[in-house]
Amino acid sequence: MGLAMTHDHTTTAVAIGERPLHPRHGLHAPRASTPERRPNSIRRTYTIDTVRPGDILGEIVQTAVLRDLHTAADGTTTVLQTAEVHTQIDFQAHFALLEITSDPPRERLHELVGRSVSTGFRAAVAGLLPDDVEQATALYSLLDDLPGAALVSGVVIGVAGRISDLQRSGPKLQIEGLCAGFQAGGSIMVEIDAGHHSPTVTGPQAPSLTNDDPLAWHAMRSMGPHDARRLRRLDVLPGATPDAPVEVEVYFRDSHVDEHGSERVVHEYSVTALVDPASQTVIRSSAVAHSLPWLECIQAEASGDRLAGRPLRGLRPHVREELIGITTCTHLNDTLRSIEDVRAILQMF
Repeated sequence: MGLAMTHDHTTTAVAIGERPLHPRHGLHAPRASTPERRPNSIRRTYTIDTVRPGDILGEIVQTAVLRDLHTAADGTTTVLQTAEVHTQIDFQAHFALLEITSDPPRERLHELVGRSVSTGFRAAVAGLLPDDVEQATALYSLLDDLPGAALVSGVVIGVAGRISDLQRSGPKLQIEGLCAGFQAGGSIMVEIDAGHHSPTVTGPQAPSLTNDDPLAWHAMRSMGPHDARRLRRLDVLPGATPDAPVEVEVYFRDSHVDEHGSERVVHEYSVTALVDPASQTVIRSSAVAHSLPWLECIQAEASGDRLAGRPLRGLRPHVREELIGITTCTHLNDTLRSIEDVRAILQMF
C-alpha cells in the first residue's frame, strides 16, 4: 500500500501492486459505486474497449457499445435504443483505420478506411454523416469518442515497458501547452524536453462500479491484460414541471488492465449540469476530478464551469474551439462535449 492525495488534499491508502507510484502522480480517489437510477430518468451508458489481440505494438481492435435505458416513475424499465461500432486499426501507422462497421449501419462509413483514428477523424465523420451530427445520434456519440479512446489506450505500452520499441511515424502527440498535463515545466514535458519518453502513468486500482442493480450498466465484456476501456454514464432527469431545469450528470473513466490482471484508472471525472428545457441552454455546470495521472492535471478541474450560458446545440465544436490551453484537460473536454447528447435524449421522454 502507499499514500495518495485525495480531492480535499488529505491522504488515503492506495494499493499500488508491483509498480511503485510515480513521485509526481496526480489525484487517486476513484469512485467505487454507481448512483441508483432515479424515477422518470434516462441513463445512457457506453464503453469503448480497445484490445490488442496480437503483439502489443500491433493492430488494435475497438468495440464500442451503447445503451439508453428509461426508468419510469413506477420503476419499470425500457431499453430505448442501442448502438455499436467495431473497428480494426493499424496502431503503428498512426492509428490508420483498416475496417469499421456499425449498428445501426451507415453506408458511408467505409470511406473512413485509411484515415487516422486520431488526427482529423472527427471532422471526417462529421462530413460524412451530417444527419447524425444534426440529430446528435447515439451512433455519432460513439464515433466521436473513438479517437480519445484509441489515444489513451497507448498507456498500456508504457506500462508493459515497451515504449522504447515504438517506431511509429506521424505527427507529434505530446504538444506543449495542449492542456494542463502538457504545460511547460510539468511532469510530462520535463521528461520529453530531456529527450526521454513520456513518464508512465501509475494510476490507482479501479474499484468496481457495479451494485445491486443489474441494469445500472449495459452488459460489458471481461477485460484482459493490456486491454483499455473508456466508460461513460450520462443520467438525464427532467424537473417536476415542464419548465423546471433538467438535471444532468456525466461520469467518465479511462482505465487499462496491466500485465498482472489489475485494472488501473488513468482519468476519471464527474460533471453535473442544469439545463433549461425551453431554450436547451446550460444554466450551470461543474466538474469534479476523481483520478488524474499527474500533479498538474487538477488545474483543469475548474474549467468544468465554462459551459454556463451555452446552448446544447453546437456544444461539441464550441468546447473544441474555446476550451484550449493549460487551464483545460482534453479528457474533461470530451466529457463536457458529450453533454450535447442531452438534446437528443430529451426527445425520448
